[in-house]
Amino acid sequence: GLGAVASWDSRDNTFSSSKGFYFSYYVSSFSPAFGSRFSYTSHSLDVRKYFSVGKNDVIAFQFVTLANIGMVPVRSMANIGSNSIMRGYYEGRYTANNLIALQAEYRFPVYKRFGMVVFAATGRVADHTAQLFTVRGQKPSLGTGLRYAVDPKEKLNFRFDVGFGQQSNGFYFYLTEAF
Repeated sequence: GLGAVASWDSRDNTFSSSKGFYFSYYVSSFSPAFGSRFSYTSHSLDVRKYFSVGKNDVIAFQFVTLANIGMVPVRSMANIGSNSIMRGYYEGRYTANNLIALQAEYRFPVYKRFGMVVFAATGRVADHTAQLFTVRGQKPSLGTGLRYAVDPKEKLNFRFDVGFGQQSNGFYFYLTEAF
């Protein structure tokens, strides 16, 4: 395939942002002319906004959409669930050509190097982009997490999250924030 990306990043830290804005739009085209066995175009948008609240609290928002047009292979389809978007669903729990998701997270310190988060998200997948904007089919998720500052100066956190979705849940251990 062949692709292009446009991005803008004004975040204060890529590991654990507390203020700023992130925008990324990626378009890629796959066709036999590029050596692919499939012929499709993929559009991906990721928009994030971070707000400092008080001295050390953070409210973060993320909007993600993926639109695939054409004959999309299963491994390139959009799916709900992962360690970073729609926590509470295992990856691939719901799969289709297109995805839309919105999530919010509140991060706050607890004691010394320990912190916590609470998060909520909603999203859905659909075969046709018009179906993405209906209320029916939305999948909600909620969760919480514990943070441990491995490197406080760099704001590098080890995280343990637990998320709950519809008839699904997930546990996540990672270095860095979800978004």
